[in-house]
Amino acid sequence: TGSPTGAAIFFAKSVNGGVTFSVPGKISDVTPVMDPGASLICGRPALNGGIRANDFPVIGVDTGAASPFQGNVYVAWNDMGSGDAEILGSKSENGGVTWEVPGVLNAEGAGTDQFFPWGTIMPNGRIGVMWYDRKNDPSNNWWIHVYLGESTDAGETWTQRRITANPFPVVVNLDTIGCYMGDYNQVTNN
Repeated sequence: TGSPTGAAIFFAKSVNGGVTFSVPGKISDVTPVMDPGASLICGRPALNGGIRANDFPVIGVDTGAASPFQGNVYVAWNDMGSGDAEILGSKSENGGVTWEVPGVLNAEGAGTDQFFPWGTIMPNGRIGVMWYDRKNDPSNNWWIHVYLGESTDAGETWTQRRITANPFPVVVNLDTIGCYMGDYNQVTNN
């Protein structure tokens, strides 16, 4: 078993302020995202349009005093195991000792890319994960919208909604370093 590339996400935790950490345990194997027709951009995998892809996982811990799921740990990441870039997620209900089998957070979009996830957890336990999504452009897999996936039952079920009114195109290499479109998304709540 395992990913075809040997890539995986691991989790280690500290309960003493970072003095020591637990032995890392595997959350999941990962198939890194890369458009089969795209070349490497600055030595890294790229999606359609030359978007430098990453497989950074995002992690969140439910610390909400009013949450019925307090203590759950959630992780979301890009994955290409299905043949196109998707957003996968997993959770641990025991502090990261064991992890559930990953599930797909984005609905629909076969043959199009979903990428650059970021997440947040509200004090009542509601989870939000946003990502870039090209499912509204199935012919070209080019125009991008931002979507928000939400779960009110500890990640068992997800709803999603588009949060951009208009799509935007791929725009890369506008900084002095080049190679970037902007993978430093973030989402927060209050």
